[in-house]
Amino acid sequence: MPAIVRALAVIAAAMLLAGTASAAPATSAMNGVWAGTVGKQQVRACFTKRGDELAFGAFYQMAKPVPAELGYRETSATWGEGYDRNGATWTIGMHGHDRIAGSWRKGAHEQPIALARVPLARGDDADSPCGSHAFMAPRLKPVRLHRRPQTIPGLGYSLVTYDVGPAFPSVWITGFVLAGKGAAAKAINAAVRLDPMKAGGEADFSGCMSQSLANVGTDGDFNFSYLPERVSGGLLSVIGTTAYSCGGIHPDAFSFHRLFDLRTGREVRARVWFNARGVKPGQAETADRSLELASALRNAVVAHARKLSEDCAVPVATASWWDVGLARGGLLFTPTLPHAVSACGDPITVPARALAPFLSVEGKAAMARIAPPARHRKRRR
Repeated sequence: MPAIVRALAVIAAAMLLAGTASAAPATSAMNGVWAGTVGKQQVRACFTKRGDELAFGAFYQMAKPVPAELGYRETSATWGEGYDRNGATWTIGMHGHDRIAGSWRKGAHEQPIALARVPLARGDDADSPCGSHAFMAPRLKPVRLHRRPQTIPGLGYSLVTYDVGPAFPSVWITGFVLAGKGAAAKAINAAVRLDPMKAGGEADFSGCMSQSLANVGTDGDFNFSYLPERVSGGLLSVIGTTAYSCGGIHPDAFSFHRLFDLRTGREVRARVWFNARGVKPGQAETADRSLELASALRNAVVAHARKLSEDCAVPVATASWWDVGLARGGLLFTPTLPHAVSACGDPITVPARALAPFLSVEGKAAMARIAPPARHRKRRR
């Protein structure tokens, strides 16, 4: 075949491919995960259907794996990057069962798109490919730890930043490691150690990102931290804080405390500090270690709150579940409130003396450490 004929054949094939792609509407057969190229850039893409129709897609460049949404525009049969926020569009169509082809255009610039189907990983939901491990996996890299020495009164530690890589700029995870090599420090360090790559763990950022991608086609936001807050009477109060937006109706954020004995390294469950007047008996362990207070203790706690606004008075006074941490000379109580009134959940400091009627034997011993009774010297005559 003469060279000119071969060249014309290639051009004709390219024109046919582009014409087919531009004419083809979105089809549910595109539901899945895809890998290939946009121009010279290696990319991974996904398309998710709702019912029998495609709802949205997402893609990222392998060189910079931060996903952007792909929103379908039925009137033009094109996909807009970032729902048209950056002006780039994809005009694509199916070619067989396992190929997508078409063109990328932004202004006068145009590049070819060629994608091949990627098999879903074991456990992936075929109806939610944008939230699949097959779509997420290339973005996940080994976590790097960065440490910086810190202190609070009575305690030395290192702040630990868990670096999950540049693919996740909306993720922030921090923890700590106590100084010292004793058994107690080792036990506490093991208890608060975070593993961002553990599915379902406290620092499972990829689960949040996958959920957001499955729902809206873009990453969410995820923050988690453990930090030592206060040392009192040889007890350590650690505050855990989480804030996240994983593609749900609204973001969420809350904090909770964990208590440790610095002498033994054991975690202390605050519920053992209270009698039946303090907490309701027979409570199951909760993930955030919150306690369901009996009405007598709840009333005593609320009595120590600063003046509450009209909007906050009833939600705080009727809150059933409370988080407990250490405060100077007593305990810190924080109510668990509905999202609509979460701004009312300021912590309340209750001195040890006000807690006495509600304490168990273990609680009295703990308060003697946290707020030891004052020693009075006899006056000499």
